[in-house]
Amino acid sequence: MKTIERLKSLDILLVCGLYGSGKNEFALRYFDNGLWNRISRNEMRKLMFEMTHFGRSWMSESFNEEVLIINPK
Repeated sequence: MKTIERLKSLDILLVCGLYGSGKNEFALRYFDNGLWNRISRNEMRKLMFEMTHFGRSWMSESFNEEVLIINPK
């Protein structure tokens, strides 16, 4: 059985890695088929920012992963 097929048989799959290593792209490529619920930290961060900043659009460039603050620019 291929590795991806074995992963698809799991109930929960946690994908972790370094910042910018392609975790979201991996999850979208192999698990965005309607059979899985996906929680992305990037999507949660975007939703929380836009809910608390009343319509301002969130951009990844405004977030510094190393110090964990939202840049007010």
